[in-house]
Amino acid sequence: MNNKDEVLVVKEKYHLSYPLWKFPGGYAMQGEELGDTAVREVLEETGIKTEFDFMIALRHFHRCQFECSDMYFVASLRPIQEGSLTPVPDLHEISDVTWMKHQELAPQLSPFNSFILQQYLRIRNNQVQMRCQKMNTTNGLVNVYYVGTAEDSL
Repeated sequence: MNNKDEVLVVKEKYHLSYPLWKFPGGYAMQGEELGDTAVREVLEETGIKTEFDFMIALRHFHRCQFECSDMYFVASLRPIQEGSLTPVPDLHEISDVTWMKHQELAPQLSPFNSFILQQYLRIRNNQVQMRCQKMNTTNGLVNVYYVGTAEDSL
């Protein structure tokens, strides 16, 4: 979400029978951190530079492609205010991209994405989030996700 209370959304190029807006995203690369995946996917699909803020939700689904489980993490990102915030679609994957007021967006989302938007707004209002902090452990530097406020720190 930007400072005008608009959400960055896309329409996929190859799912033309699915006319709803959705949040940018995609697959993690092997060894890639969750927040880094979200930042990279948003940049690739929209041209907008962002930084990780907090986790919103986790969806776990069985019977996915290749008989594997699918773990889908949804993150809140902040746009970085350097350069333009005018989105540019990745012409290989995306047919349209825009910033849209969340009140206008809600009826144009799938039930899952509508739920995610509602959770984001609830989290923002309550100011309790699933935060991430890098921490040195006996296994080396790891990301630790925890529930807290923006002021909390491990």
